[in-house]
Amino acid sequence: MQGGRLIARQLDGTRVVVRTPFDTRDVLLHQFPDTFSVPRRFEKHMMVVADLANGDEGAIADAVTSAWRLQTEPD
Repeated sequence: MQGGRLIARQLDGTRVVVRTPFDTRDVLLHQFPDTFSVPRRFEKHMMVVADLANGDEGAIADAVTSAWRLQTEPD
């Protein structure tokens, strides 16, 4: 959490939910379909689920970095 806002949170042993704008989420889902997904319960939220066990490590790291930057930008 940064400033009281979610950046990333572990869901289970192999998955992490990452905060992301909807347009970025769409790009991640398209470019890395084996890494990112959006379960039904997160469809209306600015979040994407990353598969740590089988996903692209660089794409996941970039998504977490982008989430941190999103939360640290001034309003």
